[in-house]
Amino acid sequence: FHEQLPPVPDDKPLGTPEAVFAAMQENFDQIRPMIDDSHLLMQLDNLQAWTESTFERHRELIALRRASGMVRECHGDLHLANITRFEDAVTVFDCIEFNEPFRWIDVINDLAFLLMDLESRGESALANQVLNTYLEYRDDFEALPLLPLYKAYRAMVRAKIALFTMGNPGLTDAEKADLMQRYRAYAQLAEDYGTIPNHYLLATTGLSASGKTCVSAAMANELGLIRLRSDVERKRLHGLAPLDSSRSPTGGNLYTEEATEKTYQRLAELASHVLAAGFPVIVDAASLKQKERALLASIAEDQGVPFALIHCEAPEDLRREWIRNRKGDASEATEELLDAQQTWFEPLTAEEKSHTIHLHTDQEHVAEAVADRIRQHLGIPGGKAD
Repeated sequence: FHEQLPPVPDDKPLGTPEAVFAAMQENFDQIRPMIDDSHLLMQLDNLQAWTESTFERHRELIALRRASGMVRECHGDLHLANITRFEDAVTVFDCIEFNEPFRWIDVINDLAFLLMDLESRGESALANQVLNTYLEYRDDFEALPLLPLYKAYRAMVRAKIALFTMGNPGLTDAEKADLMQRYRAYAQLAEDYGTIPNHYLLATTGLSASGKTCVSAAMANELGLIRLRSDVERKRLHGLAPLDSSRSPTGGNLYTEEATEKTYQRLAELASHVLAAGFPVIVDAASLKQKERALLASIAEDQGVPFALIHCEAPEDLRREWIRNRKGDASEATEELLDAQQTWFEPLTAEEKSHTIHLHTDQEHVAEAVADRIRQHLGIPGGKAD
């Protein structure tokens, strides 16, 4: 949807940093006269101060994204009430047609509304899945630093609407109380977006079809991680979409030693950028060689964040069965590749083993179990390890 949209014309003053901030400021100006609770007013003041400082910190990036064509004629009201399944396809409808400034926005601002709406309904795992899938198909990791700001903005839009609705005639006291609770929930969500999350880097290691992708996907949703997939980024470097076939032989074309080195360099650069943007990361890759694992570990060290390897193992007959049955995935692993990897794999060093979690992925609930172990190790709230 976003790829097909036209960018804003240069002569239109839409999507500029000034326009972005004006929309955010309008929320606070309209909300303040509608609340008189001292705690809520103090919270609103804090939210406004955070919004102003965060906007100023990212003003240059907002302008650069407009200049690079990321401000487009978007939907503008992309929340769950405007998305449905129609004839077995996801259909988005009821875009904002009456207000150009609300429609001509950064694509990540458009996506932020959907992510916030899912999170407001307790569906953080689905929001994370949407975000990671979006990033697999659109190389827009540059936008990540702006996501908390735009999600908080969208939360305050919904908070404002709840207060506006309270002014409708004929509402019962119970209905007004429900709307006020809705305001409080959205304002709290906006406040939560301003908190500093836990930063850490995880990386998988293991032979093809050992369950790395399934485990990393489950862990990403469970822990709110940005997932970087070697299969996806390798293809992206060569102009291919995730599900495109490269028709590469084992060890050839996209899978030469040189291509693999470039792929891991790309993964390391992305991991560094994502960590700097304020998100924890999991790199889904085979990481068969010590130098590949060391490169990823060095990114965590440079960023000053914890690092852990997730070593995935599964019985050989099961790995071969998974390869034969794999469909609709970016991986191009074959049984021939699996045979070759047996000789390429460099065993973990003693130092690597000290920060490695070993998984037998043929066991049930393995991803949830390792997520709890990571929470416990890193002191992250949530799960059984609290």
